[in-house]
Amino acid sequence: MLGFNGSELTSFRKQSSDRTCLYAGKFVFINASETIHTFEDGLSPQGKREYPFEVLVPEWLPSSTIYHSEFCNSLLKIRYGLWAQVIPTNSSDFLDAKKTISIFRGSKEIYLFRAIIPVPVAEYRNQLVCKVGGLMGLGGSTSVTDVVFDRNQYYAGDTCKVRIVCDNMNCSVAIKSFKIKLKRKVFASGELVSQFQDRDDQLIKSSKYLYQFKDEEAKCGPKSKVEKYLELKLPEEDYDLPSELPDGKEMNETEKALLRNIQATTNGHLFQVQYTVKIFVKHDAMTQFGEGECLTFPIKILEKPPLGFDPTTKSVSHVGDLDSIAQSGCLVDDASKKYFNTYIKNFES
Repeated sequence: MLGFNGSELTSFRKQSSDRTCLYAGKFVFINASETIHTFEDGLSPQGKREYPFEVLVPEWLPSSTIYHSEFCNSLLKIRYGLWAQVIPTNSSDFLDAKKTISIFRGSKEIYLFRAIIPVPVAEYRNQLVCKVGGLMGLGGSTSVTDVVFDRNQYYAGDTCKVRIVCDNMNCSVAIKSFKIKLKRKVFASGELVSQFQDRDDQLIKSSKYLYQFKDEEAKCGPKSKVEKYLELKLPEEDYDLPSELPDGKEMNETEKALLRNIQATTNGHLFQVQYTVKIFVKHDAMTQFGEGECLTFPIKILEKPPLGFDPTTKSVSHVGDLDSIAQSGCLVDDASKKYFNTYIKNFES
């Protein structure tokens, strides 16, 4: 019998009233099994046998991913596995009470990566209206800024280009600066790991700016207009990566490469990773505090294979200290629906 499964895993620590507690979660979003060979009379002949098989990978599956943060020492994963087992005739050769897990069983973690496809370009126009001056909403003047994004989906390493068209003709106050920021929000849930306490579900939230650029050169004076571009190059590697893995966990080379990748947008059952680009327009006025008026535009960072992954050789190049990626990587193409093709070997009766 052959099985294929995929799951979300969360793990984090959170301070309780008097101690730090461990929370964990698991959600299985795909679990399929199939009998690939049946022995006559229920008995396997002596010797070694080899049984080839293929598993069709559904196109809706998310890519394998790992995200680790110092915030609550959290570790979030999407993982896949293949397992194979020989169904015994003797009930004592099962490990569980339900008689589903055989002692003649093997498993292997595998990795799914989506192929990179062209991202369509479209015009996403937003408008930011700034009311400047006046007192308690009375008086003052208005400045209107059109903010145009070339698309709303990007791959890590792409450049997000934003066109700014600022109409300050009806405003008597100059614009001091324009600013662009990239923000990441992470949500994760888990259940208290304890045999002695009642069930306790917790949700953690973190929010952090990963990039910012402030343009003070292309100012817009009073009673004037200006058009300019702001650019934001999305990072390929997660420079917010902690220096140590949680709880001394060990990772193989594929997982290390995944950990280095900037985390793609994820909308799972147990955890979500979201990104927004924020545009700030700051007038040179005493009544405008902080960074000025803000426009928030959600973007999606698309899944891509880890740095150095080659679907033909399944080896790593130009990744520094990463020597090789595990041989169980598979590229999933939305159009062609690539297959896993491997073999169960060396089952000996």
